[in-house]
Amino acid sequence: MNIISMLKSDHKEVAAMLKKLLQSRTTKSRDSIFSKIYEALAVHAEFEEKTFYPAVKKTAKTKDLVLESYVEHDLIKILLSDIQNMSPKDELWKAKVTVLQEIIKHHVKEEEQDLFLEAKRILDKEQLNNMGKKYLHFKATAQIEVAGEPE
Repeated sequence: MNIISMLKSDHKEVAAMLKKLLQSRTTKSRDSIFSKIYEALAVHAEFEEKTFYPAVKKTAKTKDLVLESYVEHDLIKILLSDIQNMSPKDELWKAKVTVLQEIIKHHVKEEEQDLFLEAKRILDKEQLNNMGKKYLHFKATAQIEVAGEPE
């Protein structure tokens, strides 16, 4: 499987989990769903930042898209940290999760409509498939700390 298909699959999975999180009513379910979202986003972002983005940051167009993606990842990490450190009963909890969902939706749209298309022009099929294999290994071996401060 190529890396672009895998990243798109992650996008759909996180979108579904965010929707489920906003619909959840108990603190226990919110904590459980949030932990899964946190872990999925941490692994996804780390791989993109260390492997995918550097591989596609080769043209003026992709360089700008990648730089914006790094900034969006930073904003997402700040919101994740804020949400992680507050109670789901806090009146701002739902607002922060909603803003997180909106930023991720925007980020995904730019990646899927712009960056991934450019990546297909820059990387050949074999490179995309090899990166997909690296991502599978990375996901299987990643150590993400969900409790406490994000890394």
